[in-house]
Amino acid sequence: MSAPSAAPAPWASEHEPHEPLVVELEDGTVLTGPDRAALGRALDLLAGEGNQFLAIGRFRTAPEEYIQVYRHAAEGWQVEYRDGSAERHFQAVGHQSRRRTEQLLWGWVSAAPGWREAADWVRLEPAELLPDARLVRIRHRPGGRTEAVGWYREGQFLAGRHPLPGGPEELVMLHLFDAEGQHTGTRLQPAGGPGEAARLLGELLAALPEPEAGDIAVQPFRIEVRGAEWGLLDRAAEHGGTEWYELVPQRMGFHAPWDGRYEG
Repeated sequence: MSAPSAAPAPWASEHEPHEPLVVELEDGTVLTGPDRAALGRALDLLAGEGNQFLAIGRFRTAPEEYIQVYRHAAEGWQVEYRDGSAERHFQAVGHQSRRRTEQLLWGWVSAAPGWREAADWVRLEPAELLPDARLVRIRHRPGGRTEAVGWYREGQFLAGRHPLPGGPEELVMLHLFDAEGQHTGTRLQPAGGPGEAARLLGELLAALPEPEAGDIAVQPFRIEVRGAEWGLLDRAAEHGGTEWYELVPQRMGFHAPWDGRYEG
């Protein structure tokens, strides 16, 4: 497939002038306003498990306009870009060399004329996109709000605490998923206050067989708790059709580039 006809380029769109392009790496590294040398250094950082992916864009004001790279091997780089919606998501045909990958990234960033011509492209159907639109990655953050996420012998877990209105009480929750990310159940325990909640959360996690903290990738799910809808809920309709999931009741939003970080 030849290079697709270009819609208005992301760097030429009417975005808020104060949001520069950023490079976000899988390990959490963020580079702002990259030049070509910085892009080369970013690619060099993609060196193994836990840091094989980067994305470039303006993810706050233009979450559906970005370019991304996944490193499969030293000379096996997968390049994709999105041009405004999931229906305009393109992948370079075949794995690219390190040199060609940098060329494509810099072409996108610098709006170089004909940059798409450096590769053949195929449009991906939304169901083919990586990461899978039905899986939401959640990054483990020690000491943060996603500290209690990881894997155990039977699958994945997502745990936390939520203060209840009107007093010091909290509700401790442990969501369980199989290895493919499908929700298999939730355990809830009320606690009299933060100290008891922390103790109960530790006990729930310790009772899992072979728990280990780490990043997870799970499917959206819904449960009803005290008459309210909780879970990992689809909020695309509230964000202009942009793919967006919110973890409720924590009010943590997950969206492109699907690197496991959240808003909220």
